[in-house]
Amino acid sequence: MMSVRRLMMRYFSFDLSFTGTGICMMDDEHKTVMLWQVKTCLEKIKTFENIQKAISSVLADIGYILSCYEQLGEMKIIMEQPIVGGCWSAGLYGLDSAFYQRFRPFIAKTFHPNTLKKVMGKHTKKDSVRLAQDILADLEACGWKAITPTAKITDDQAEALIYNTLYHIEEKHPDFIEMYQSLNCEKIFNN
Repeated sequence: MMSVRRLMMRYFSFDLSFTGTGICMMDDEHKTVMLWQVKTCLEKIKTFENIQKAISSVLADIGYILSCYEQLGEMKIIMEQPIVGGCWSAGLYGLDSAFYQRFRPFIAKTFHPNTLKKVMGKHTKKDSVRLAQDILADLEACGWKAITPTAKITDDQAEALIYNTLYHIEEKHPDFIEMYQSLNCEKIFNN
């Protein structure tokens, strides 16, 4: 009798950026959360051509990472929608749009740009890191293992983790239910 190999589901969330894209991968089966960052070298002169090169670089790096995991099982992607307006919005909108189009079959959820504001109110990048550290502590208390490349996580990694956590809460994953109240999720999911 032939055995059937069960494919695992992995959840990837991204905080896309031209300086450092934060990535969070959650593997529910092995209760593992991994954080890392893809650095991009956007040239000082921000021309259309240089932005396109940076977009290609980010997509190639993320594509490589996802291709390594795609062989191991199924995956879903969570991302933030781009902000409309602001000094970098046109370039980031291009990055987010290119990312969305390339990985569209895997996109499970896009969060509105104001989501973090709803969760934390007026906040700084340091606040995102503190919240992410609290989330990691809560997950470790539930038996999850956190893997980070360095002892200190970046704000980009933190925000990728927050989006992945919010997705798990929305999907009613048992290890995340208790976080619902502490993260003001009723403001996010009931609007």
